[in-house]
Amino acid sequence: MKIFTIVFCTFALRYTSRFLMAVKNTYFLILALFIFTSSSAQFSLCYNLKKNDVFEVKQEATQIISQELSTDENQEITNKIEGVIRFSVKDVQTDQYTIEMQFLDLKLNMSSNSVGNIIDIDAHKVNPEDPQSRIFNGILNFPITFSMKKDGNIISVDGGDALVANMLAAANIEDEFTLELMKTSLKNDFGSEALAESYKQMTYFYPNQMVNVKDTWENNYNGELTACNVWELTAINDDEAHLMAKGTVTMAIENPGVLMSLKGEQQIELTTNTTNGFLKNMVINSTAKGNSKVEQLGEASIPTTIKSKITYNLIK
Repeated sequence: MKIFTIVFCTFALRYTSRFLMAVKNTYFLILALFIFTSSSAQFSLCYNLKKNDVFEVKQEATQIISQELSTDENQEITNKIEGVIRFSVKDVQTDQYTIEMQFLDLKLNMSSNSVGNIIDIDAHKVNPEDPQSRIFNGILNFPITFSMKKDGNIISVDGGDALVANMLAAANIEDEFTLELMKTSLKNDFGSEALAESYKQMTYFYPNQMVNVKDTWENNYNGELTACNVWELTAINDDEAHLMAKGTVTMAIENPGVLMSLKGEQQIELTTNTTNGFLKNMVINSTAKGNSKVEQLGEASIPTTIKSKITYNLIK
């Protein structure tokens, strides 16, 4: 703000007071206009990517599954995932992008309160005796291509089914029954349709219209995890946009031998780059409750709660 000092030496007092009154009125008019235009300023939130842009994102996820097996027995399973994902922009069109995705690193751990470690996999370190180790090694550096609208909605994925085939080939499973079970399970998580819905969680958050700070909008995505989120732009500057969301989630999980049906809520905090629209960091917390069924236990419904925290941080 520039401050001008005006010294009156020759004017009479009455002219001085009139001048000061005019300056004061002008000041309040400018202030009112500033407040009005600032409060009504609108922003276009969207992706603005360029061909050959490359982003690397670190993902960390913790999921705790609690099951009430009986009145005096509770089972708690903890799943942890760490990974690094590279996104490379291959083509830019008027209203959408073609992006290639690859897992550069992946670590998985599953443990329970009753038996300790169940799975402990570092995809870079292959254990020739462990089919699961070989399976997840098959995911590394395998290219998946998806088409994404400027609001982050993913409209198609190419390569998911080929990825599943590559993972199964790496496992070298000879028993046909086991192979089919594994194929069904992997397709539920890594098939093209499943990946399209999964990726939306970290890309699909922008509105289709100009917004002000404190404005809200809604988006949805489906799959094993169905979510309806209400987003809000909480703050924005030349470098970053800050968004938050609250939403409802529904989990309908059907894996061989296990069925889960749960409902709950999630909260999201997100910071994005205002220049290119890509995320800088995101934190998702969710809790869902319902019932699960395990084939080995018959038709009994098991009260189940899943709490999860997922973080994404841009590292390159």
